[in-house]
Amino acid sequence: MSPRKPRLGIGIRTGNANDPLRDYLALYRLTARCRRPGCLHRRELHTELLLRVFGAEASLGSIAARLRCHRCGMRGARIEATYIGPVEELR
Repeated sequence: MSPRKPRLGIGIRTGNANDPLRDYLALYRLTARCRRPGCLHRRELHTELLLRVFGAEASLGSIAARLRCHRCGMRGARIEATYIGPVEELR
């Protein structure tokens, strides 16, 4: 049996534009997705690098606005936060 892909809202949430980066450091994996309809490019973001470049108080919206797709060149991205912490803390 293959593992189920988590649905949006259950295990995955799109980052709120006002959420600071520090809220997502320990228990989430951040992934940037291109917003262009035909482009399916996505890339995992390294939180240590984001901390050095933007700082812990930077909002996810300000980070997403500065990202550029390496496949199609479109500015702006959708940042998804996938929960990777213990199951007990999810509730």
